[in-house]
Amino acid sequence: MLISMVPGLGDAGIRKLNVAGYATTYQLIGKFLPLNRNEEEFLAFLLKQGNTRPHVHNTAPLAL
Repeated sequence: MLISMVPGLGDAGIRKLNVAGYATTYQLIGKFLPLNRNEEEFLAFLLKQGNTRPHVHNTAPLAL
C-alpha cells in the first residue's frame, strides 16, 4: 500500500518521504519497528519529513 493511503500525511510530507526512499506503508513500518514502536520518535521522524503535527499526531502512528 502506498504511503498516500496513511491518514494524516500531507502532500509535502509524502513527497519528502518518497525522496527519502519511503513509498509504501511497509517501508514506514520498517522505520517504525527499529524505533521500538516509540510513537513519539516516529512522530519526530514524520515531522522532519515535512508533515505537520496536527495532521500526523493523532493519525499516522496509529494507522501503522
